[in-house]
Amino acid sequence: MPLFDRLKQAAAADWQAYIGHPFVKAVGDGSLPEACFRHYLE
Repeated sequence: MPLFDRLKQAAAADWQAYIGHPFVKAVGDGSLPEACFRHYLE
C-alpha cells in the first residue's frame, strides 16, 4: 500500500473527529455566532 494511503488510513479517526466537531460544523454551515469566531481568533 502506498505511503499516502497508509497515512490517510492511520489518521481517519482523527480526521472524522475534526470534521464532526460542532465548531467546525457551525463554521461550515454559517451558523457560528460572530462572537464565537472572534473569540477563536484571539
